[in-house]
Amino acid sequence: MVIFSRTLFFLITIFTLSIIVTFAQEPIEYTESLPGFRFGGSDTYKDGTIILLFTQGNNQTKFLDTKIHLRIIFVNRTILPVEINYNSLPDFIPQCNSINPLLCATTLTPKALIERYVLIESSQNGSPHKQIIISWDGIIYGYEF
Repeated sequence: MVIFSRTLFFLITIFTLSIIVTFAQEPIEYTESLPGFRFGGSDTYKDGTIILLFTQGNNQTKFLDTKIHLRIIFVNRTILPVEINYNSLPDFIPQCNSINPLLCATTLTPKALIERYVLIESSQNGSPHKQIIISWDGIIYGYEF
């Protein structure tokens, strides 16, 4: 009985490992050409497509001249870079009015909507500020206060 249980355990282990090795994929290799990216957040669509939001600015505490970038990672492992030009919406990112910049926790959070659209919410100190709806082409379709 002991030999049977050990043999069964061995066969189950081999079977499980063979399934893992069969479906395991190599990691995605992607070199970002833009400097100074800071990770802002991520979300996932129902089909497995991943959204990564990055900011690129000149200051760690204030979002002056900040650029917003999305990286859309598809299930087939291709990556679509998207730069968002929100210059027509100067108050989308809340400005810090405090003397102490540590009291200004500004965040940008992406949320997957229907395919090809992303909602980005800006907030300060945990309070929602503004929202924009953006396509994967970088076009702003909606702006909410």
